[in-house]
Amino acid sequence: MGNDHALEIVGVGTVKIKMYDGTICTILMVRHAKGFKKNLLSIRQLDDLRCKIHTQSGMLKVVKDNLVVIEA
Repeated sequence: MGNDHALEIVGVGTVKIKMYDGTICTILMVRHAKGFKKNLLSIRQLDDLRCKIHTQSGMLKVVKDNLVVIEA
């Protein structure tokens, strides 16, 4: 990740994120890599969950069915 080094994957699990409106978003098969200082979320992983990703003017919106999952 930016330094041409592979990181060791130390676990695979499920992450639940509580959104601003109180709903809980569950993301499956999340990999925990040893050595990361920040949390990263792969857009590809959201695509695999059949989410639609919209970007415009520096804003990101992730939609699944008719529900906005992430808006940043």
